[in-house]
Amino acid sequence: MNKLSDRQKHLVENTKEASITVDVGCDHGIIGTTLLKENKTKFLIATDISAPSAKKAKILLEKCGLASRASVRIGDGLKTIKDDEIPDQILIAGMGGKEICHILENYKKIC
Repeated sequence: MNKLSDRQKHLVENTKEASITVDVGCDHGIIGTTLLKENKTKFLIATDISAPSAKKAKILLEKCGLASRASVRIGDGLKTIKDDEIPDQILIAGMGGKEICHILENYKKIC
């Protein structure tokens, strides 16, 4: 697996333990895979609007033997989260503030 950058290490270190974590804009899946490997989350939902990025995340999860603990989805932000899925935490990093606000404003489960 690729070595984590300092930014990625910081994100992993500051992520709490969870049952379900959503990684929005998962890119290549490095952070989500690390969260699973370090048992910081029991189940990962990795989403990306880019099909090639989502495919890379899925390949990495399979390569690391973690695919059974994850669901990789192609879609816009949190719109891929099903009504009966309630994540304990959502990771949104590596994108601009306006884009993050847009993602959160369109998520129906935020209090």
